[in-house]
Amino acid sequence: MSRNYKKTLSDMLLLAIILLISSVSIKIGAIVIGMIGLMELLTE
Repeated sequence: MSRNYKKTLSDMLLLAIILLISSVSIKIGAIVIGMIGLMELLTE
């Protein structure tokens, strides 16, 4: 029982880390796209 619980806990932790990384990368991507758009507007 305790082993199974530990595995579930580590799976949940892994899932949380993946979600955190993906949300951070989405934010970074949005910022980069925004910066590129701003640069294109300024250079026109």
